[in-house]
Amino acid sequence: KRPRQRAPPLPCPLGRARRALHPGLRPGRQASAAPSRLMGQGAARALCGRNLGFFPDVHADTDTEEDEEDDGQDREADLYMPKEHRQAVQASQGSKLQARRFFKAVQLDADRGWGNHMISVKGEDGIKMGVKASKARITSHMLEKLKTMSLHTVDITHSRLKDFLPITSIDDITVVVVSHNRIRRVTSEGSSSSSTVKTYKLEKLICDFNRIAYIAPGLLCGAFVQNLLALNFAHNEISYLPMDFGRGAANLRYLDLGFNKLDAVPDSIMSCTRLQMLYVAHNRLTSLPSSIGDLKELRKLFLSYNCLKEVPETIGECTRLEKVRLANNKIRFLPDSFLELWNQPEAPYFKHGRLEELGVEHNPMVQPSLTAFEMGGLDGLNRALRLFWEWVEEKKAAQAAQAAQAAQA
Repeated sequence: KRPRQRAPPLPCPLGRARRALHPGLRPGRQASAAPSRLMGQGAARALCGRNLGFFPDVHADTDTEEDEEDDGQDREADLYMPKEHRQAVQASQGSKLQARRFFKAVQLDADRGWGNHMISVKGEDGIKMGVKASKARITSHMLEKLKTMSLHTVDITHSRLKDFLPITSIDDITVVVVSHNRIRRVTSEGSSSSSTVKTYKLEKLICDFNRIAYIAPGLLCGAFVQNLLALNFAHNEISYLPMDFGRGAANLRYLDLGFNKLDAVPDSIMSCTRLQMLYVAHNRLTSLPSSIGDLKELRKLFLSYNCLKEVPETIGECTRLEKVRLANNKIRFLPDSFLELWNQPEAPYFKHGRLEELGVEHNPMVQPSLTAFEMGGLDGLNRALRLFWEWVEEKKAAQAAQAAQAAQA
């Protein structure tokens, strides 16, 4: 084996003084004792001067009063970040009343088992309480205690959570994230039995990367989802959605149901008329609801890796679509109304859509032809839709001729 190399000695007078007075000390070895212990106080002072044990701090803080005021404002701004309350209290020394409130909240929640996971979140009405836990041990007792708490955010990830949260019983709940857990059923078990009408504020529900196979009817609908903006159930084992899923979510913008086992999409989703992105790729869909044309605000539609054989004719009513992906399906023809999504206002086309991307690879496509997309990019899209427009016009002319012949006969 090669001999172990030692670090070279420090090039300083103090090191040479140590070796001069202590010949047994090897050059690469550091002494653990102070210089005054290795040599006489007088000899050390003679060699090192007055600076023995004292070195001027060249990085000393020389802030003025104005700088201190600015730092105080920055520390108060940190309160609005989702940090633990203990950290937030240390950063807000200028606000004793706020610190007192934080300490009181932490003390109360420590008895419930959530004390180490409390965070502060900026809400519309000021700073709100929240829970954030990752790779933590969440007991059923802790979940039960959530019903008695008023929280803005509950973020529990990578914690092997098996039971769904009692979200309908948590007051003021706005954001729920339970990604990367082991939840199998989304139910309303443990909901509040009070007969009073509650005002729900839920805006974001993220349940991706679980083992969910069942969503209870009557839970994700009505007043509970009226303020919902984002809903994510991707990477689960859902094969069936209740017929009322999403009904009443008039403000929903983002819906992700990808990487599941869905055979169909319920018509209730099409009532979310403000939906802007719909992701249902990597499922087992064989058809789409004909009411998809009601999604007038839809921007992005992802339907790849399914078993679709056709696209509804009403797709042409979604004139704000910018990106459509239909790859890896069984589609042979696109509907004629698909041309309404095309952005080609010049004559003779007069199309005022917003389509910028269309993915149809790995389909037995006849019209438009897959070879027409070989150019790639927007040029390839325009070329394919131009040829498709010509084919549609020829088809309409042939149908009109047949109808005229039939009328004469």
